[in-house]
Amino acid sequence: MQEITSWIVNNTKLPVIVKITPNYGEAELLAYAALKGGAKAVTLTNTMPGLADPLPSGEPLLGVGAANQYAAGGTTGSILRPFALKKCSDVAKLVTQLDIFASGGIISGDHSMAFL
Repeated sequence: MQEITSWIVNNTKLPVIVKITPNYGEAELLAYAALKGGAKAVTLTNTMPGLADPLPSGEPLLGVGAANQYAAGGTTGSILRPFALKKCSDVAKLVTQLDIFASGGIISGDHSMAFL
């Protein structure tokens, strides 16, 4: 992460903001590497892999293909907020020099205030 971020920083005049996936257990380590590479900020988080509950008939809610098979996809919405808050909190405590752009599960102004 540090090496890639450094290369980008050295090849642009724009501020670099690194997006960190929620699928990696220790976002603060990635944020620290981004900081060492010259990033100005990080964005946390993104959709997470998930599988929707089936319909009462047993069929998948979001079937795929002619056989209407189950398939995982990206989970988003309010369910992500507790995970996004945790990731933002972890990074904010340990990598204080970076700005954090929070995303994930923010549906209202009250939700966005929780990230401040």
